[in-house]
Amino acid sequence: MSDHFTVSQVLSWNPGSLTEQAAEWDRQANELRTRMDTQNRAVDGSHDTFKGAAGDAMRVRFGQVYQKSRKVLEALENGRDAAKIASMNFTAAKGLVSAQKRTAEAKGLTVGDDGTCSIKEETKHGLYLSVGGDETKYNTAMAALQLDCNNETSFMKKVLDHAATTDANAVTEIGKAFADLPAADTFGNATTPKTEIIPPPKNGTPQQNRDWWNTLTPQQQREEISTHPADIGNLDGLPASARDQANRNEIPVERARLQDQLTLDMALANAGQDQARRNVDDVQGRLKDLDTIDDQLRKHPDAKLMALDMKNGRQGRAALAFGDPDTADHVAVTTPGLGTNVHGSLADMAKEGEALKQNAEHQLSRAGKTDTVAAIAWIGYECATRRWQFRMGVRDLPSVPRRSGELKLEAA
Repeated sequence: MSDHFTVSQVLSWNPGSLTEQAAEWDRQANELRTRMDTQNRAVDGSHDTFKGAAGDAMRVRFGQVYQKSRKVLEALENGRDAAKIASMNFTAAKGLVSAQKRTAEAKGLTVGDDGTCSIKEETKHGLYLSVGGDETKYNTAMAALQLDCNNETSFMKKVLDHAATTDANAVTEIGKAFADLPAADTFGNATTPKTEIIPPPKNGTPQQNRDWWNTLTPQQQREEISTHPADIGNLDGLPASARDQANRNEIPVERARLQDQLTLDMALANAGQDQARRNVDDVQGRLKDLDTIDDQLRKHPDAKLMALDMKNGRQGRAALAFGDPDTADHVAVTTPGLGTNVHGSLADMAKEGEALKQNAEHQLSRAGKTDTVAAIAWIGYECATRRWQFRMGVRDLPSVPRRSGELKLEAA
């Protein structure tokens, strides 16, 4: 079975993608359940308002569709659970291969991509020197080392077999979850072929992005927000309300991805990998960032989450808007100083942003003006920390009229 997967293939696995898929199926299941319950209550309450044969036929037909929808809902829930379990199993299998590879390499062995181990030439040379060039001792030591090498090969093949089994089980369980879905035409609805959505322009300007967004129907816009929240939430030029909803949708997906990453990093850290120990601290910090963002959205339900990025840069990044940046006459942006992060600074910055908006509107009102104000609390850039970086920034200013940092907030 190990012929089907190589060491490099297993180590390139991204279990977090399965966690993201599980979160998407969970979102779809919740949305379907809510709509089914709403329709069910409406139909159940129609006995007094829609009577006669037509009303009875409608209720019978709805009952048939409702039962088929229940099967779709069950499939989504089963698929979600299967993907979550598969993600954990992939994480464990990847960790086993990584740990076994390090064990073999620590013994002076080279691990081939198929799992076969061999003794390094420098290991042989070191062994020869350690026995003072005594041929008998060297041959005895080499025989013992070769036996150990063969054992490590056996162990590597076993963990690769385990990885292949993990993959096969995931395919089986996820396939099983959706095996009994009713065919679309059995619902009896007249359907229009779905129009393929053209993706947004690559590296588009805010205006180009807004033009693309405006070509979509409201239903297509909702679909993009639901299915590609990470892309929509950080796409400059889109309406603040769309970015806000997309970024809110992305929070549970990111949390699940980071929790899976934390599980893997902790396993590798316990096995003695220094980089994994550093990764644990980083991932834990980003999870704290998400908790802080969630907390601020609960405390400020009218705020708009204009940006969310937990994957790039040295730290998590976010931007919270008070007021509507799309329609406000005046937009202010508050940014923190060097060394700040989302979980340590967003709460205070949110207070500052909200206070700035209120004070500005108060001053405008006193001046007899009705101008509106939006304030954005933004932790979304990485400060220059070296003198040459400052010099580069100054040098670039004449040729770049305006920069808004790595994580942009522009709206067309």
